[in-house]
Amino acid sequence: MEETESVDLIRLADRPGLGGQSVGVRVTGRSAPGALLGHDWLDWLDCEIVITTEVVHGCLPVVLTPDDVEDWERKLGELAGGRSASWPDSGRGPELTVQPTRNGGMWVSVADPESSGVVVKLPLAPAAGWVEEQRALLARVSGVFPRETVETSPGVFVWRR
Repeated sequence: MEETESVDLIRLADRPGLGGQSVGVRVTGRSAPGALLGHDWLDWLDCEIVITTEVVHGCLPVVLTPDDVEDWERKLGELAGGRSASWPDSGRGPELTVQPTRNGGMWVSVADPESSGVVVKLPLAPAAGWVEEQRALLARVSGVFPRETVETSPGVFVWRR
């Protein structure tokens, strides 16, 4: 299998003309591309959470499962309904929380209590249609990094055909 360029799964940003702050999740590749050894890790994605503000620029590594990616789709539904959402729910690493505000903006926080202890919270004023943009990014990631294995019985995986 050949390597693929990094692809944004999430890109939450101020609309053009504002402060230029953003939080994103970039998929950089598979954890074990093309290796059936460790097949239960095959579909895991190596990612980084990228935070950009006037005073902070940072990247936090995170590994996502196919279930995490599917859960992001559900979280987008909550966000579209004006509710807050935290993701991923795995507890394995950094967590992103999005809290929509009444004026169409949002507060986004990234917390990494287990590893670095870093917590960053920033306000964003996204452009209209930001949820649809996130859904388009999700569809692209799913197309570039489709599930490669299937669980045929508990703990037994084979290549998807």
